[in-house]
Amino acid sequence: MSRFTETMYENAHRSTKGFNTGEPGAPIRQTWEEVHQRARRVAGGLAAAGVGHGDAVAMLAGAPVEIAPAAQGAWMRGASVTMVHQPTPRTDLVRWAEETTAVITMIDAKAVIISDPFMAAAPVLEGLGMIVLTIEGLLACAPIDPVDTSDDDIALMQLTSGSTGSPKAVQISHANIVANAHAMTEGCNFDIDTDVIVSWLPCFHDMGMTGYLTVPMYFGAELVKVTPMDFLSDILLWPRLIDKYKGTMTAAPNFAYNLLARRLRRQASP
Repeated sequence: MSRFTETMYENAHRSTKGFNTGEPGAPIRQTWEEVHQRARRVAGGLAAAGVGHGDAVAMLAGAPVEIAPAAQGAWMRGASVTMVHQPTPRTDLVRWAEETTAVITMIDAKAVIISDPFMAAAPVLEGLGMIVLTIEGLLACAPIDPVDTSDDDIALMQLTSGSTGSPKAVQISHANIVANAHAMTEGCNFDIDTDVIVSWLPCFHDMGMTGYLTVPMYFGAELVKVTPMDFLSDILLWPRLIDKYKGTMTAAPNFAYNLLARRLRRQASP
């Protein structure tokens, strides 16, 4: 078993920390053990669909509460995960659909895992001959145990931005994630017993998927995660979550701090 998966599973069993999501409308907290058990169901569904060791899986989903068990379930099958870029309200949907199908073809995805708010894309993907699996359906499957994995297995294929051409898929191994996880926590003096991570970064972004979902899941750390749309619809949600959950670690691009600063200045104005 790779150090990445072995440690992640062990920490799921022993950790009392958890995964908080669904804010602001429907907050929910799951322990990492609960996430792990849901992942075993996803793994069962993937196995039934023929997904196995070394296969690539594309994922098009928005809710962190679904992405976490779906990703771990894929790793239980020894498969790699590629988070597909998600459209924004300003995205050209025709171009996005073309690029999405090109990416799925490029990584030779065995299956596409899909959920809201992207279910409308399912018929299009199925029409291209792709195996499309809903997260709801996968979570209804019988649980199975993980397959054996190695440190050299590919865990993630991270898409580049595509700003200077078609997106490329950067292969990130199980060993790469472990090295990155320990470098991050050591560099930040992260204390697993007391620190709380708060994030709204998208899971199709490397920092959002690796640093602010995979790494906390690997260590069994306390995590609060919402979506970028949650943040953009209510800028002050970010500091409110930090206050509510006593967050000690967060990160965002410069524009987010600019938005927050302007919003706070307006609120402070008489």
